[in-house]
Amino acid sequence: RAAGDEEVTAAGRHVKGVILAQELRATTRLAVRAAQEQVPLAATGGGDGATKAARAVREFLGEWVALNVTPEGVQLGPATRDEIADAQRIDYGGSAFTRNARV
Repeated sequence: RAAGDEEVTAAGRHVKGVILAQELRATTRLAVRAAQEQVPLAATGGGDGATKAARAVREFLGEWVALNVTPEGVQLGPATRDEIADAQRIDYGGSAFTRNARV
């Protein structure tokens, strides 16, 4: 959960994506900072969306994942070996690669 006034980098430089199980206005500090830092951010409102988001994140807890956020939706899945190798070699800044997703 988030109030919206959080800073993305306050959680550390290791944050490469954010999934919220709640709605978030695009004008909040968190949404603006995520966009500025090129960190994918997905916010879902409503009980069903929040439940699905939490379930998906828990499924991959402690694993390398690929997060793709578009206006059409969110895809969260296991990262490929190539994606993991690339993420370990290069500092992507705002990439969609992260480890140890947390709910």
